[in-house]
Amino acid sequence: MPDVLTRSEIGKPFLKVDKLDFSYRRDKKVTPALSNLSLDVAAGEFICLVGPSGCGKSSLLRILSGLERPERRESIKWYGKPPRTGMIFQKASAFPWMTVQKNVEYGIDRSVPKDQRATKATEWIERMGLGPYTHRRGSELSGGMAQRVAIARALAADTELLLLDEPFAAVDEPTRIQLQQDLLEVWSAACPTVFFVTHSISEALLLSDRVVLMTAVPASVHSIVEPPFARPRELMEIQADDEYPGLASELWTGLQEEMLRQRVAR
Repeated sequence: MPDVLTRSEIGKPFLKVDKLDFSYRRDKKVTPALSNLSLDVAAGEFICLVGPSGCGKSSLLRILSGLERPERRESIKWYGKPPRTGMIFQKASAFPWMTVQKNVEYGIDRSVPKDQRATKATEWIERMGLGPYTHRRGSELSGGMAQRVAIARALAADTELLLLDEPFAAVDEPTRIQLQQDLLEVWSAACPTVFFVTHSISEALLLSDRVVLMTAVPASVHSIVEPPFARPRELMEIQADDEYPGLASELWTGLQEEMLRQRVAR
């Protein structure tokens, strides 16, 4: 199976967010969500977004996906053509009436011959540990398995930009840890650029190349932390690293400050 990115493309400029402003408008009321947010992103990079609840993290994902428009179109610059994008939400999104196989095939371009779609879907089903459940319907899956299906469907579609909005928040802790490892493995194999929204500092430090801490609403970039841990990573191993407590404390202190600012502002 060819990778989404060739290894030579990883690390090249992929996206420039330049002084991004965005507000929601309803009934003549304007609610700012993002303000003067700037960020440069490399191809194949794994970015985790952390910040106060309601600060604009999901708004940024919606803009990158094309679901919302920024105040200035030029504030979002893609290096090359806009990427094929997949978005995964907190709520499981497997179609309940479809089997796992058909759910994953659904994301693959219809121009791909049927037998090739089936083969590609099967490969991603196996990668996500769903082989024994191929013929189960979405309605028969646990929340964790349904999220595996959503990830497999996105990556089977040759997604270049994968946007995940707290995808593991609703599952139990052991399932969450396993899903984190599954995601890291398939990201390493397919090399999409990833934006991952989380409220978990440990999750952010485990998954990301860079943790972007966002300010209170309207959000901009407060600070960026680059976890120094070698890949592949496991949660217990990085938490035992001497650098982990300092990084976690730095993020928590900044997050607390912004949470307080947001509370006072409201």
